[in-house]
Amino acid sequence: MDPETENHQEDWPSFRGLLSVQTLNALNDNVVKFLLIGVALNLGIVWAVPGSGYAMPFQHVLGALAALTFIVFSPLAGWFSDRYSKAGVIVSCMWLQLLCFLIIAGSLYAEWIWGAVIGFVLISIQSVIFSPAKVGIVKELLGSSRLGAAAGWMQMWVIVAIIAGSALGGSVYDGLTGSLGPWSAAAAPMAALFVVSIAAVIVSRRIRRTPAHDPKPFSPAILTKQFHYFAELCAEKRQRRSALGKAYFWGVGMFILLVVTEKADQIAGGTSEAGRIAGQMMAWMGLGVAIGGAFTAAVSKRRIQLGIVPIGGAFFALSMAVLPWAGEPGEWLYIAVLFVLGFAGSCFLTPLNAYLQDVCTPTRRGRMLAASALLDALANLGAVGVQLALRDGLNLSINAQLLVAAVATGLVTLYTMRLLPLDTLKALVLPVVRVVYGVRSHHPDNVPANGPVLLTANHVSYVDAFIVMAACHRPVRFLMLKSYYDMWWANWAFRIGGAIPIDTSKNASAAIKACVDALNNDEVVCIFPEGKLTRHGGMNEFKRGMEIIAKRSGAKVVPVALAGLYGSFFSHWGKGMMKGRSKRFPLKVDVTFAQLLNADDARAADVQQTIQRMLDEGGREG
Repeated sequence: MDPETENHQEDWPSFRGLLSVQTLNALNDNVVKFLLIGVALNLGIVWAVPGSGYAMPFQHVLGALAALTFIVFSPLAGWFSDRYSKAGVIVSCMWLQLLCFLIIAGSLYAEWIWGAVIGFVLISIQSVIFSPAKVGIVKELLGSSRLGAAAGWMQMWVIVAIIAGSALGGSVYDGLTGSLGPWSAAAAPMAALFVVSIAAVIVSRRIRRTPAHDPKPFSPAILTKQFHYFAELCAEKRQRRSALGKAYFWGVGMFILLVVTEKADQIAGGTSEAGRIAGQMMAWMGLGVAIGGAFTAAVSKRRIQLGIVPIGGAFFALSMAVLPWAGEPGEWLYIAVLFVLGFAGSCFLTPLNAYLQDVCTPTRRGRMLAASALLDALANLGAVGVQLALRDGLNLSINAQLLVAAVATGLVTLYTMRLLPLDTLKALVLPVVRVVYGVRSHHPDNVPANGPVLLTANHVSYVDAFIVMAACHRPVRFLMLKSYYDMWWANWAFRIGGAIPIDTSKNASAAIKACVDALNNDEVVCIFPEGKLTRHGGMNEFKRGMEIIAKRSGAKVVPVALAGLYGSFFSHWGKGMMKGRSKRFPLKVDVTFAQLLNADDARAADVQQTIQRMLDEGGREG
């Protein structure tokens, strides 16, 4: 068992402090970014690439510098997070942020844009070091079971900060330009940010100090080990796939930022309004990301929901494809599409973030998260190059660029669906089941989080399997008659769901062996010992095959009572299955998990009595 989750004490005050610190950090960073973009767009500042005659837009310069900073410093960031307490690293980063703001404010007062760029690079270094520390400490504060929800809340609040920072940076600069001039309109807010950042230092010192995990001393070789860390990240399949998905999101995010800034500059005609328009567009998208993060946190209370990833990807691609025909910024349809774009992107990203944290071992989590940040930076750098190539190389319009991104995202989504077929199917089907049947799960914690478990349930309707899947926090496999399993229109779903086909016309030993093999692989298998649906609402006699399966596998047995399904459309109530209307609607189905039994104690008659007692206590028939 993971030592971080065994007997773990959840430290919510420290986690709330971490949320506050990362929110202030993200707020400040984005105010700075849009202040500098506002100055550059207003004054027409570009970078003349030496020897080429090409003038690179300022926003592309900032994007490329931020990405290069991650590439260079990410191995050092990973070493810091593993070598020292992550809480101590976070405090140091907050002090470094104060220094950066002094440099930028002074450079802007001196009307030296490249001095401000130096300060921006230092902020990027601070972000590189801060990132693996803030992400890696979450599991140490809350444990594994809360990672999905914690990642959602962190994602939501950091995007709230991005929303506020984007809107404030552009709007404040546009509002102050007329009275203070183009340079002081950016310098004055920087001085205010310095004061605000003091609060981040104070709050960061209240985060519980966590232990260091890797005592390895510093050596210059660490600075060149990013490719070793990258290879280590990619060597493990789960780490590699989740990191690649996360990097794709950030690459697309950079691409959209550049496209949005270009569109804002076209609308504003090179005036100070460009930063405000770009900030507002990013803010609407950021609002979608924030609410998407809250949504993902809400549905990930018990475990990380990877099935949301491809669904989010599908809407991510669709919204990019629709945006070119949604009118102009400021119109409600355009705003709505930007919101959906952000919401869907958050659903794509947040589970991947949580999953990557979960699968990394404590001793190397900092290095792996830093390597993931390196991959994010490479994706950002690639996005800058791709957007420039589409814009200047192929001379594509903004709308055409968005369509290219939509097609690429659609292909990535299809790939994630191929990798996560069961999770995707469950994410699509089980919420509908929960709503239509009003599934209420009682004592689901009686199902162990790990190891083989044999669930034995009363059989009421043809949707019993979906009801149990909706109520149980672990993936569940089921026995199914081969005649149903082979139906051409549904076989693909049964195969994805891991159903175990049985042929009752032949020897049952093959079905028993299939169940035992699944249990020996530490899976959860559910069987219906009655062997047929009830036609009267009560239970039929339980067969003793369940005893054989339990004893041969040594699995724990959990009796499961299904109540409220008799009278539904797929039960034999009234005129028969799928004849007439349901007895009541909406349905209220209760699924109760009894305390587990050892394999030797799980007699069919006793299990049936346990389920009957649970039904009687609830005052309901199956």
